[in-house]
Amino acid sequence: MVSVSELLHVIELADDTLAMIDKALNNKPSVDEERALRRHTLRLEAERTVLEAEIDPAMDGRTLAQGPSPGQLAEVVSQVERVAAATRQRAAAGVVIPLAATSLELITGAVKA
Repeated sequence: MVSVSELLHVIELADDTLAMIDKALNNKPSVDEERALRRHTLRLEAERTVLEAEIDPAMDGRTLAQGPSPGQLAEVVSQVERVAAATRQRAAAGVVIPLAATSLELITGAVKA
């Protein structure tokens, strides 16, 4: 069963990745880069919504969702740091797109409903 703390870590990664993407969109990406960034935004927002829907059941001990393994949780925390660094540096879309893809992969793999 997934804990509230684990959910919050994964939601933090989604939120931070969305903020990083937003900054990259303001850096005038190419048309293809903008399309990729917007696609990642839609998928991350959907995943975040699913995760947020698990918070109340997790608080009540009623969730059936499985949380991340210790290794997955460590990867999530590490990715949060990489995303934060890219956000501070106002990374270009070419850097942000693969980081966002990795975040999405970690998020979808960390919590199984």
